[in-house]
Amino acid sequence: MKNGPGVGGLDPVGIQGVDWGAGVVRWGGETAYRQALRGFARRHARDGERVRAALERCELDGAKALVHAVKGGAGAVAATGLEKAARALEWALDVDGIPTGPLPAGLVVRLEGFESALSGVVAVAGPDVNVVEAVSARCAGQASEAAGPEAQVGIGEMIDRLRLGRIQGVEEGLCALGGAGVVSRSDLERWLEMLEDLELESLLVALRRINPGGSF
Repeated sequence: MKNGPGVGGLDPVGIQGVDWGAGVVRWGGETAYRQALRGFARRHARDGERVRAALERCELDGAKALVHAVKGGAGAVAATGLEKAARALEWALDVDGIPTGPLPAGLVVRLEGFESALSGVVAVAGPDVNVVEAVSARCAGQASEAAGPEAQVGIGEMIDRLRLGRIQGVEEGLCALGGAGVVSRSDLERWLEMLEDLELESLLVALRRINPGGSF
């Protein structure tokens, strides 16, 4: 029996190191699981090079904190291969520490395995797109589909909808705020990510900060 397409149109059965079935069950469906994978990729895409840089600077605690965060995130999104690689690297850092000279061969192997596994999960989550271009294209698409002023959703209406767990029209409203210059490009990017990751409480807090009186 065919399970259907995975992230980016991939067949879930062919995704190396990701337990697609467990992830779908854990997140309550394929759509939510795809969003979780994309959120993980955005947060951790560069952590492989960050860990390597920390080791080169002999910052053991920083490297271990990064690896631990990736391990926890990988477990949450059922990226079993990456979780295993992170656990192995974490163990090596606990045992070997960071020498003053070149990294031990065993540590290098585990570091490369960690980087490879992380790259694989990021690739599964979707293509790497320039943030500014992605936000511009996303909001341009919303503008082209808008039916007119009645399609605009104000901050107050967005807050009301999010409080009820409804997201219809919120993306269009956020894009309208960006187009009007009410929020910066970086804030817009961050808020769209919150919406995509279904972090509705965080988005509510952000919107209330720019609309404390509820009059917009």
